Amino acid sequence: MAYALINAFLIDGTGNSEPNKTILINENRIEDVYSGQQVPDGYQTIDLEGRALLPGLIDAHIHIGHSRSEPDRMRYDRFTEPKVSLLAARQVWESLWGGVTTLRDMGARHGQSITIRDAVNAGTIPGSRVVAANESITFTGGHASYQVDGPWAMRAAVRHQVRAGADVIKIGQSNDANYPGFNPVELEAVIDEAHRLGRRVAVHVDKEPALGMSVRAGVDTVEHGFYPYPETLELMLEKGTYWVPTITINRGMRHDEHTPERYEQNLTEVFKTNGIGDHQARRRAAEMREAFEAFPKCFAQAVEMGIKIITGPDGPRADRVPMDCARNEVVKFVDWGMSPEQAIVSATSLAAEALGLDHELGVIRKGYLADLIVLDGDPLEDIETIDSIRLVMKDGCIYRNELQGATEEGF
Repeated sequence: MAYALINAFLIDGTGNSEPNKTILINENRIEDVYSGQQVPDGYQTIDLEGRALLPGLIDAHIHIGHSRSEPDRMRYDRFTEPKVSLLAARQVWESLWGGVTTLRDMGARHGQSITIRDAVNAGTIPGSRVVAANESITFTGGHASYQVDGPWAMRAAVRHQVRAGADVIKIGQSNDANYPGFNPVELEAVIDEAHRLGRRVAVHVDKEPALGMSVRAGVDTVEHGFYPYPETLELMLEKGTYWVPTITINRGMRHDEHTPERYEQNLTEVFKTNGIGDHQARRRAAEMREAFEAFPKCFAQAVEMGIKIITGPDGPRADRVPMDCARNEVVKFVDWGMSPEQAIVSATSLAAEALGLDHELGVIRKGYLADLIVLDGDPLEDIETIDSIRLVMKDGCIYRNELQGATEEGF
């Protein structure tokens, strides 16, 4: 199907915006972008009536096979393969419906991020495009189920994930708040092997000193990293490290739901659920409270410095579907110090760059994949209008349409 989207207020994903633009879509690509409303023959015209047109959003940190509504919510190892498949299929569809056209799954049981990715690519199920980490790699006792020790075992683990089809390598570097899990030799080995095989490395890390150690070793993206020291931020800037701060999972939706006291209490229960004794759970939660309280100031400092910060809320949440979490992260970025333009770039072109997809995603530009969303309001004036989605297109196919004059194609 060929579409002409006319009279668009174009927010192109690079920080630029312009009214009265026409975007021609042919098959799955953007064929042209120009001013005015003249349309060649053979295109179905959709008049956006001045509405905002953005690139599809990118969620760089989600677990599509998880569910935080479970009574024993952190024990994902108990989920059966069929259950994980059903959760993942539902969540990639909900994400797409909410304007997330691409997501990076940061670890799912039973290889389901690979399975779902391939099913979406084949058109078997509708859903967001999936960049899959497969199984996270960690040390014995660390924050993941694939646990290995020693540099050569780390290299073998990376090879195993690549062999299974992983697009990115996820490692768990910290489990105790104050101590790195991998020693420097192990960390350097896993990163070197991943880069040698053409895979980027995302590290789960809570705070210092594990955070600084991970950045020095050369990870590509820092997941969480709530309390980077000033010298670590300088190093991230120097190395071009991307930060996925996952504000939503720790602070909650639009208005912070978690006080420092509640955060500490919740973490204590989570740690105890993972089999840690009461005293150690309380100690670790108290240590994490320090990072929680410093988080907004660190974020604002990183924004001012120009650190590459991208969206990834670590969803889903029990009370919100994944799409709500991803859009919430954009709003929180503005609340914590970004301009609306910066936040949209973080969720589009910069996130695509972090995932190695910036040659065809994250920007509304001739030749790029036709991943687009239409909003009722102007997010540059009021970022809350990121929720006012009226149309979602992925690969040139319309999956959500609440406008007049467009054909539903998603199913």
